[in-house]
Amino acid sequence: MRTKKQADRFTNGMALISEALILLQEAERGNVATPIGPYSNGYFALRALIRDRTDPSDEQQLQGAAYAVYGWMPTILKNADNLLPLSKFVVNLRDVSVVDARVIVSRVPVHELASLLFSVNKSVVGTSKLLHFLLPNLFPIWDSRIARLFGFRHASHNTAPAYLSYFELLHRWLDTDDSIPLELYAKMQMGAPEHDPLSRLRIIEYALFLSSVSRFGGDASESE
Repeated sequence: MRTKKQADRFTNGMALISEALILLQEAERGNVATPIGPYSNGYFALRALIRDRTDPSDEQQLQGAAYAVYGWMPTILKNADNLLPLSKFVVNLRDVSVVDARVIVSRVPVHELASLLFSVNKSVVGTSKLLHFLLPNLFPIWDSRIARLFGFRHASHNTAPAYLSYFELLHRWLDTDDSIPLELYAKMQMGAPEHDPLSRLRIIEYALFLSSVSRFGGDASESE
């Protein structure tokens, strides 16, 4: 269950997204220096491996995808032994529209959804990254860098209610008519495979990550 305190952290979420997209646009124009480097490397390779070549109904393949995701993180994967419930969850979402998938997610009992979000390494962060690469238009990546923008500290972000509030916030933004400026959307497709663009969800998540690193400093690779 989400507490009022948790919900309040996201009250200014739309403004934070707007500011982050402006910063990203200025960075893409070369007007702002950014400290982000290796965090973005390998994104398309992982997306192709997991979204396109992983059968989520095969628990062993799903486990392999989890190990691949953790190769992109500073944390070692120690626990991915029971992914069958997550497998069933993803299979039910894979062949439906994002709108319908959001409805399905909203109807999953809270306790069940909370359990699913701790499937990988007992971490909402790790699970969110695996879910993102399986369904990049539906699940955003959640980590300590982005969470810090919303006032989370010291692993307090690693909860299902925090992630679900973030999930809802980003989709609420995407429901607006001009969620991402066309110029920025086009620039962010550089490096993307032809006819397989970077999702708008990923662009927003990336903008928030950049905003956090720019605001708080530190090593951009330390993201859990």
